This record gives sequence, C-alpha cells and structure tokens, in this order.
Amino acid sequence: MKRKEDTPTETKVERHQFKANCDGKQTRISRTNGEPHTIYWPKNAGECTLHIFSVDKDGKTIRDTTLNLQGSDEQESYTSPKGAYAIVFECDGAAGGTNCVLEIDRR
Repeated sequence: MKRKEDTPTETKVERHQFKANCDGKQTRISRTNGEPHTIYWPKNAGECTLHIFSVDKDGKTIRDTTLNLQGSDEQESYTSPKGAYAIVFECDGAAGGTNCVLEIDRR
C-alpha cells in the first residue's frame, strides 16, 4: 500500500473569468515579476476582439507578445517572456461589440 506522501497529487485547475469594457484599457490577468508565467486555455467569451500581451514594469507593451482572439477563439496557452512584469488584456470595440469576457484556466 502506498503512503499518502508517495501518491502523486493532481494539479487543481480553476477556470477564471475576467470582464472588462470594450474601450482599449488594460486589465491585468497576472503579475509575473520578471519570471515567465503561463495561462492555459485563454478564450474570448465576449463580443469584442481581445488582445492578450505582456508589459514591462512601466506598463509598456513588450514587442512580439500579443495574442489576438476574435469572439469565441481559444488558444492552448499563453506564456509571458522573462522580464515581463505582468500579463494583461484589452478589448477594442472596433467590430461593434460591447461585451468583453476572457476565460482562462489557472493551475
């Protein structure tokens, strides 16, 4: 019989939902403090085009880190680069949407 300590533990996965306006303002998903961080299964559950990207400590977008998701699009994962301060998202209402919703899994 295996001891409890010898049994591998399952990683608990929680689905999180973030809501924002379709106004192009940043909403923080996760603070990374310079270390790479991964969010899993980001999904655009709203109407606006959604942009996920990493920012530096001054809040400036880090080049080549943007993931664009149209309505109902989903991606397996998004990982911030080393040196990023946070992962953020913003939604724009250019396509006429008014509902911005991002869903992600956290482990």
